[in-house]
Amino acid sequence: MKKDFGALSAQILEQFSKEAVTDIYGKPVCAIGRVWSEMVPMRDGTRLHTTIMLPEPPAGSGAAPAYTIASGGQAGGRTAAPGAQSASWPAVLIRNPYVALADASLYRFYNLYGYAVVYQEVRGKGQSEGRFEAWDNERFDGIDTVRFIQHQEWYDGTLYLVGSSYTAFVHMTMLEDIMQDVRGAVLRVFTPDFRRALYENGVWHLDMITPWIINTEYDFTNDGEFVKKYTQALEIRPFEKAIDTVMGKSYPWHQQMISSPDEASPFWSESHWARLRSLPEKINIPLLLIDGWYDPFCPGLLRMWDKIPKKVRQDCAMIVGPWVHDCVIQEDCAFDMPHGEILGVDGSLGFLDWLNHIQYGQPAHLCVPGKIRYYVMGSDTWKCTDTFNYIKLPDGVKPYSRMKSRRLYLDENRLTPDEPKPSALSYDYDPNRPTSFWGGEYFNNFMPGGMMKQSRPFRYRGILNFISDPLTEDMEMTGYADVFLEVTSNCEDTVFIARLDVVTGDETWNVREGASLMSRGTVLKNESKNRLGLEGAPADSLPDSYWLHIRLWPSAWHLKAGWRLRLDIASSNYPAYLPFGNTKEPWAGQTELIPAKNTIFTGKESFIEFYVVPSVDG
Repeated sequence: MKKDFGALSAQILEQFSKEAVTDIYGKPVCAIGRVWSEMVPMRDGTRLHTTIMLPEPPAGSGAAPAYTIASGGQAGGRTAAPGAQSASWPAVLIRNPYVALADASLYRFYNLYGYAVVYQEVRGKGQSEGRFEAWDNERFDGIDTVRFIQHQEWYDGTLYLVGSSYTAFVHMTMLEDIMQDVRGAVLRVFTPDFRRALYENGVWHLDMITPWIINTEYDFTNDGEFVKKYTQALEIRPFEKAIDTVMGKSYPWHQQMISSPDEASPFWSESHWARLRSLPEKINIPLLLIDGWYDPFCPGLLRMWDKIPKKVRQDCAMIVGPWVHDCVIQEDCAFDMPHGEILGVDGSLGFLDWLNHIQYGQPAHLCVPGKIRYYVMGSDTWKCTDTFNYIKLPDGVKPYSRMKSRRLYLDENRLTPDEPKPSALSYDYDPNRPTSFWGGEYFNNFMPGGMMKQSRPFRYRGILNFISDPLTEDMEMTGYADVFLEVTSNCEDTVFIARLDVVTGDETWNVREGASLMSRGTVLKNESKNRLGLEGAPADSLPDSYWLHIRLWPSAWHLKAGWRLRLDIASSNYPAYLPFGNTKEPWAGQTELIPAKNTIFTGKESFIEFYVVPSVDG
């Protein structure tokens, strides 16, 4: 069913007439002006449907008025809109493949504050000519569109880029080429290091790009057909043939993605993806990054933040909220977060807040320049930090003198601060009957994502549960958490998944998860023999054990006294990850699914460690 864009656009515009908004951003000083569409030619002759929407100065003013500084605002910076004599305006560019999910009218609110809007349907989508080939054409089509804008009499030479997910990718892929025109940008929920969002220690995040292909083919308008096709694809082995089979066409780039887990593979190191990965170090504009704790691109955007040159980063900002991929708290979330939504209707305030900060010298109300402003679950507060990154420090070096770490060891069904006696805990993993968990960092319409209540522990034979004693005092758990496991299996290779939860009385909520192929760990040759009761067995028949490091994506929680932590260990989370066949064969080419008996060794080598990142109230 097609969205009612007119109603949503009216809701967005109405927002800017409310006192709570105008007290912060000032009353709009322009009206909705002229709008028309053009077929803009690209370098190969393909024409893209492009809508231009201009502001209109108030009747009788004779010129575009100076921007009104809201109460609490400050003079300085650029404080006047361009005059009507030149009929020129700063431009906001949006390029969109999701024609069923968005419409030009949704962006008319920029006109109210003196911005022209250029809204384009990308190649092969909507009324644009050509064929949509994901990822391939956006750089040059974007550059050609900017050149078109540069030759328009209504353009004053100042360009702003805004976008989310793929509509952020289209800007990232050309940003290096057009930064001389760009005054600022707001980019949400996408990462330049795309491979690391898809692969985690050799494990493919099935829930991301694979269902996106099917949804994009149907323009996100046919949930029934999507579920049908995706369900069929999940049953096909080897999986490398699945999407092509159910869709009846070939996707060569997808074939290369699912067969290229390593950064050094030609697909990632000799393509536009390598160029995109180097973008953060080249940023030289004020950039606002926005993401949610329950979005799969959040870790990548946090890494992007740290790679932006420090001098430039002082004029950039980042916001991380308790959101899923749409930058909202997922529908029907039962966890109370009354101050979690700050971005306005359809994210409009989040975009406009930053543009007005750059263009008119307004204070940034939703973010803090030079900082990451992030939401803390459990306390319903916003705080700030410089970075969540401490990945590359030498062993034994703490990143902050004020950082506190907490280590809890795995022991039978408990998490304990005391190092336990060595023992072996085994479970059966049958890839033909994979286990599943509720919620997480998903963004397709096949499975629910975000923060969700979890099942009771000790219910499933394919999951090991470890639960801490009640906390004796309040504590913040912020940033990355590191899970170290000594493991083995009776199969050649397998997957281990670690999932961290918070237990708040009778309810359990998912925090973060991570995964690793066993073969990605450090081999501990024949260390497992005594603990498996295999003394005396021939040496070449003994399974090796591996020491795995699974880094859980960052989060921010205020844990209250009496709450507990729970760590679940399993080998599947279907269909977030495709069931692994427990062979040495690359996952996408596996045809046989072999049941495994997987083992975790408790003792000094198996524990979870988490940290508190220094922060200030935000």
